[in-house]
Amino acid sequence: GLPIQFETPAGGMAIWLDTGKSIVGLKEALIAEDVYLQTEIEFNIYKHLPDAEYRFIRLGFAAMSEVQLKQGLSIVMEALYSKDALE
Repeated sequence: GLPIQFETPAGGMAIWLDTGKSIVGLKEALIAEDVYLQTEIEFNIYKHLPDAEYRFIRLGFAAMSEVQLKQGLSIVMEALYSKDALE
């Protein structure tokens, strides 16, 4: 139900996922769920722009089992779907 987009990377152990919506506050909401997430905000040197649109999250998968990936991704998607998690 989310307008999610990504491209399969040519290499590496992570993908950047365009969530199609604001991810401001998502990292903090997920920390409460014991899920660590990197967001575009951490990689952007222009963090102080008031009109910046942050929609990207970085999903790393190098050191996780398939079960862990599914569990973590389920929590991330639930948080993205929930307006309460982002407010």
